[in-house]
Amino acid sequence: MSGLDNQGRTKWYNRGWLVVLLLFFIFPIGVIALYLNKNWTPAVRMLLMAVFSAIFITATVSSVLDERAAHEAGYKTAYDYQQAKEQGVSDPSTYYQNKAAHEEQVAQQEEIKRKSVDHSDSAYPVCRGLVKERLISPSSADFPWEADGVWRTGSLWQQKYIVRMHVDSQNAYGATLRSTWRCKVQYQISEKDADPDASRYWELLELKQTG
Repeated sequence: MSGLDNQGRTKWYNRGWLVVLLLFFIFPIGVIALYLNKNWTPAVRMLLMAVFSAIFITATVSSVLDERAAHEAGYKTAYDYQQAKEQGVSDPSTYYQNKAAHEEQVAQQEEIKRKSVDHSDSAYPVCRGLVKERLISPSSADFPWEADGVWRTGSLWQQKYIVRMHVDSQNAYGATLRSTWRCKVQYQISEKDADPDASRYWELLELKQTG
């Protein structure tokens, strides 16, 4: 059996470093690669098989024993049991209460962080679309690249924004005129995965022409 593939490259199971990695991390496939490998002598392959088999069996038995010890001590997993030891907690109920409290605290911090993000950059495009719908000739609308002003109002969690802008558009007679607008919108933070650039996640609170 040739050690090269059809393109003249070394076959994957004849690459020693790859076989060793597979024996470490994906033992069953590593065994197959070791069996197919022709670069090592049978004695070397047998030695590697014995060494890695011993490592695999030892790790498996150790994992099973750790899980059994954890369950007998009242823990769900060996990881939880180890964490409790490191924290100096001997009672499983106390450990899981502390774990739940920590997870809740982390979740609250993430929620605060998510809700306090400033979406001022998204408020203007949303208001621009709302204003465009109210123009006599929407297709002629010419908005500036940036709004005249964007302000965040209320608390951080309310996600309310006031946008002042102007637009040049044609009236009913075809003349181009400039109009100014005040738009107040609110981002729907209740939607966990809401896209701030999607208008459907915004609520119009107020829109009026000011000039």
